[in-house]
Amino acid sequence: MDPKPVTVTITTSIVQSGMKDEIITGASGFFYRKGSAVYLQYEEKAEGGSIRTILKMDSGEALLLRSGAVKMRIPFRLSAETRGSYNTPYGTLPVKAVTERLAQAIRENGKGGMFLLKYDLHIAGAPAGTYSLSITFEEEME
Repeated sequence: MDPKPVTVTITTSIVQSGMKDEIITGASGFFYRKGSAVYLQYEEKAEGGSIRTILKMDSGEALLLRSGAVKMRIPFRLSAETRGSYNTPYGTLPVKAVTERLAQAIRENGKGGMFLLKYDLHIAGAPAGTYSLSITFEEEME
């Protein structure tokens, strides 16, 4: 399947030390399938520059790759603990994710869909919060 241009909405909820923060951002990107996996690729604007994100989802697992102003690689497996990395200006830190929820719903025509991901994140062994991501996308009309 050729990549389709899409409009992406990312809603991130973070619960840390009993406090909840929610961030909603929008981006333009591409959606495509390769084998049994589906990919969503988009670019966000942030204070430190742009962040390119690739989210790969397959049956019961996902991979989040971020590059640019933020460099991160985190694999996710439903009901499992996975390990990844988070690059900072001071070095690379190990991250650990325990995935509570991992779901995708793609319309049959491939013109839109949603990815849901909820996980507990630890950075360098310290709890960094519970993250809930809701990523929706719609094919851009020409």
